[in-house]
Amino acid sequence: ISGALAQDHEFIYPYYRLLEANSKLDVCLIGGKPVQGILGTTLPPNKNHPVKDIDQVTVSDYDLLVLPGGVKALEKTRQDKKLIKFIYEFYKADKVIACICSGVQLLISAKIVKGKKIAGYYSLEDDINNAGAIYTDKPAVIDGKIVTTGEYFDATGMVNAVGPVDRNVVVATLNVKKGSYEKVKEMLDSENGLSVTRNYDGCTHLEALFNEETGTYFIIEHWESFEKYQTYLDWRLNDDPSRIAQELSKYLVGGSNGLVPHTNNIGYKFY
Repeated sequence: ISGALAQDHEFIYPYYRLLEANSKLDVCLIGGKPVQGILGTTLPPNKNHPVKDIDQVTVSDYDLLVLPGGVKALEKTRQDKKLIKFIYEFYKADKVIACICSGVQLLISAKIVKGKKIAGYYSLEDDINNAGAIYTDKPAVIDGKIVTTGEYFDATGMVNAVGPVDRNVVVATLNVKKGSYEKVKEMLDSENGLSVTRNYDGCTHLEALFNEETGTYFIIEHWESFEKYQTYLDWRLNDDPSRIAQELSKYLVGGSNGLVPHTNNIGYKFY
């Protein structure tokens, strides 16, 4: 929830992090239409993303509330009694509220910070303490279901603290023969290698690293579902015209047995 002249970074960063995590994300802006951030970005940045007004959102529909800052936006949003009531009711429903920088003024106006450790923009230290809270200068301050951060460049810590986020993760290990690392790297970096995996339907993230001491390549993949990963794997092993998987096995200890995919059975969380 925010309004015109919100701090662009503080809106955009959690917006895309939540979309990346496949969250069902609603945007509520006072007035019910896109606005300009203080730096000139149209918010929300995805032009076709629907925008709701405060009358169109209900506490029971949501698990998480994100409040970006921006002092110019706060001059008006904290005066909106319906918005302040929504924040108060969200808090009373024992749901997670994440707040960035000067957005803490909304928490103060909702009267939900008393006795809690709260981060906020440094110039608001007196305001936070005068509201009965304990000003705490850390990248992510968690007190109950309220997560706060003081600056937009600390938003990573805040968003991670809001987790956990479920991820469908595959870790493939390649046990590389001694002296074959450069050849394996060349193949993985080729046009038929990891770039194909990264762009395959359902793959949302991929990174790779090599442990020289053990001779092991680690390929870490995030997928929208394990069904989509299985579709990819079947294609890679059986229908890929480049046959790169078969070629790679020549440089692995144990041949094709040297490539082992590991999937989380239960319980993987991304914090």
